[in-house]
Amino acid sequence: MLMAVSASAQKNSVSETGLSYSHKTFYMDGQAVPSSQLMNVLGDDLYQSYRKGKGLRTAGIVCTSVGGAFLAGGLVGIASAAGSDSAGGVLSGSIVGTYSAIAGGVVLIPGIIMLCTGNSRIKKIPVTYNAKNHGVAYLTPASAGVGVALRF
Repeated sequence: MLMAVSASAQKNSVSETGLSYSHKTFYMDGQAVPSSQLMNVLGDDLYQSYRKGKGLRTAGIVCTSVGGAFLAGGLVGIASAAGSDSAGGVLSGSIVGTYSAIAGGVVLIPGIIMLCTGNSRIKKIPVTYNAKNHGVAYLTPASAGVGVALRF
């Protein structure tokens, strides 16, 4: 029952007019746009922005995966060194574990930043496309401060 409610909520979140982006898929007027036609739909400038955002997102996924693996391995190394009986095992295990955890953290943090930046850039593309191709009206305060101006 929960899956059916979730699926219907996701389906209704896709915009029926213009370009929208949901769950790593672009939609034009409610229909999914295949990646092979994306360049034709977006145009050169927005497609380049999409490629940069997708590249950042992919690099972020790789960095967070590698950084997370090193961080987890380092923490396991530190924990196993604490349980070791020999003095040499404790020292070498804790040093290697510490350096692995530090390296993992150093790679993990920029990976998260790249992942978030890439997703943000991709999510801005439909807004830019719709503003450019469909005209968007904004309600803003009037320059005198009294009333509301309608700007296109």
